[in-house]
Amino acid sequence: MTDTPSAVCTPMTLFVGREICLDRECDQYMTDGGEDTGINVCSHLRQEQACETHSVEVDAGRYDPAAPWPCPHIVRDTAQEG
Repeated sequence: MTDTPSAVCTPMTLFVGREICLDRECDQYMTDGGEDTGINVCSHLRQEQACETHSVEVDAGRYDPAAPWPCPHIVRDTAQEG
């Protein structure tokens, strides 16, 4: 995690839930016959906002910890808020 208060905080959307769901191994992604159900996100996942600048990416698209949004280190890029 970057503790630099001068870094510009940027929001990002994360999916939060069980690892099996994040890995698309949840039963909702496949039929009993093994066919793809065509859904993009199972019902066990929820979206949360986090601070991209102060979150630590531990694996491709996985963050631990994910800094909350609004970020406690907030320095927003006002050009993005327009």
